[in-house]
Amino acid sequence: MAESETYDSAWWSMKIATGWHVRTDKECATFQQSPCIGAFQISSARKDGPISSGDLKAFANEQMPHGTQLVEVSYGDFLGFTACYQREEMLWREWWLGFGPLMIYATYNVPKKALKEALSEQRDLERMLATLKSRNVAAL
Repeated sequence: MAESETYDSAWWSMKIATGWHVRTDKECATFQQSPCIGAFQISSARKDGPISSGDLKAFANEQMPHGTQLVEVSYGDFLGFTACYQREEMLWREWWLGFGPLMIYATYNVPKKALKEALSEQRDLERMLATLKSRNVAAL
């Protein structure tokens, strides 16, 4: 993957893979390829004091189906968890990541019928997440 540009939010940044584009709104940043296979979205929040592993697990357990296994991950400045599961005809992967008082919540969803095509996107997601950096930590 050649990295083309960096997406900068107020609190985090990430290099965007070639062929991907970003669309933002007040809730999140949405990253997609053309042609679109799946959607990768990132939102962030902060709290007073550091985000703990327990905070991330509690939030994850509210979001994912019962019995889904959390896997520990590390990307750039961030530590946290990821999980994969199926809901109806969609495959989902979610990430709950923390650094200091900042939490990143990311989702990737793709129709189950496009799973083979989504494998290349999954590799790009891993590479993009590996470049995740916190910004303006002092301002947090």
